[in-house]
This record gives sequence, structure tokens and C-alpha cells, in this order.
Amino acid sequence: MRFFGLLIVAGLLAARAANAAVKRDVLVSERDWDAFIDVYDDGAKVCYMRSEPKKWTASKKNVRRGEAYLTVTHWPKRAVFNEVSVITGYTYADGQGVTATIGGKRFKLFTVADSAWMDDENADKAIVEAMKRGSRMVVTGTSSRGTRTTDTYSLMGFSAAYKAITEACR
Repeated sequence: MRFFGLLIVAGLLAARAANAAVKRDVLVSERDWDAFIDVYDDGAKVCYMRSEPKKWTASKKNVRRGEAYLTVTHWPKRAVFNEVSVITGYTYADGQGVTATIGGKRFKLFTVADSAWMDDENADKAIVEAMKRGSRMVVTGTSSRGTRTTDTYSLMGFSAAYKAITEACR
């Protein structure tokens, strides 16, 4: 179940804080995506790629929000690959879920605080494959204050960044 994946992520984040990275490198910056590798003093590696929305809209005026971004992460030590997450810069409304659309195909993500995730590794694989083929991804969600936002991400450079993290974290 995806809940256990979140527990693993929480544990890794705690470990990350306790076990400082020996080295963080940029693997590639390709068009609208950046790919990174963190190598920890115990030899563990985490490879991830990230992009920010090219544009966003909100259902209300004068909306303030924190940083928003989309990531794909490989955690080889934990046998977790293709983990897609959306950080939105605000707390999502409980039980609302998030919709990501790529080339007319819709994906449903569940939310925890300011993050959205796919339900399982098969869903992660499916959305990653769509991202490889697509040119943009539109993410729609609702904040705890009832504001609906639409973030548009470019997928230009996605395949090159994905190749870089996959090669670095086999």
C-alpha cells in the first residue's frame, strides 16, 4: 500500500537530516528539468529530477502560496523507483485528491498535507511513461481554503533528466 511508501519516504527524510550528504551533484539540466544525485556518507544514493510550473492559475484572486514543484525520485537502497510527487505550496483539502492530465490521459493522486502522490508503483510507472511521451502536464487541486489551482508543467527535457537519474541510481 502507498501508505507504507510514505512511511519509507518519511524515514528517508529523517535519515537524510541525520546522515548529511557527502555530495550533491547536478546530473543534468535539460530544458525545463533538473536532475540531481545525493550521495550519503553510508554510500546510499538518491536520484531525483524536478521542475516548477511554467504557469499557474487560481479560482480566487490574490492567492499566495509557497514553492510548487513536481519530482520523480529513485531510492535504490529502498528499492523505490519512479516515485512521482507534486508539492503544491499550500495544504490540500482533505479527501479532495489531485488530477494530473497528460495528453488527454487523466491520473488521480492522493494528498497528504502539501504533497500529492500516486497510489502505487504501477501507477507511478504509468504516469512516468505518459510524461516521457507528453509535452505538458496539468495538475489541478484544491486547497484547504477551497481555492482550486491549476499548475501547468512543461515536460520538455523530461526524458533526458529521467535517463540521467536512471543511469545514476540503478
